[in-house]
Amino acid sequence: VKPTEPDPTESPSTPGSTPGPSSPTEVPGPAPEYQTPPPADGNVNDIPPEKPGKPTVRRSGRKYVRVRWQASEELGSPVTRYLIYRSKNGTSFSVVKRTTDRTVRVRAAKKNTYWFYVVADSEAGRSDRSSTTKYPK
Repeated sequence: VKPTEPDPTESPSTPGSTPGPSSPTEVPGPAPEYQTPPPADGNVNDIPPEKPGKPTVRRSGRKYVRVRWQASEELGSPVTRYLIYRSKNGTSFSVVKRTTDRTVRVRAAKKNTYWFYVVADSEAGRSDRSSTTKYPK
């Protein structure tokens, strides 16, 4: 008697099972657009935070403005602080505050025009900068 080769188009059967196609295996699709996919090593704490929301700026007394923004989405490493940047000419920016809050008071003379943006900082790195806000508009 000559042994027969198994048919590659059939599913292998085990005793007590019903022959037939095996159950399909789910293959994960790409991450939704609003999420950053995890890094190749799978460590999500290596992902910097998303950029903060565009700051809003309002006068707060004679010598100050209040700068507020929406928090960054923490898709990986948690935000440890925010850096608030200010410019008097719209091109040359410098850090004027470092904070864990989402609202700060910044010294700002009434006669001057200022531009502000915010960056989120974490152990994994810094976010992209937020959109820039000009004050007064």
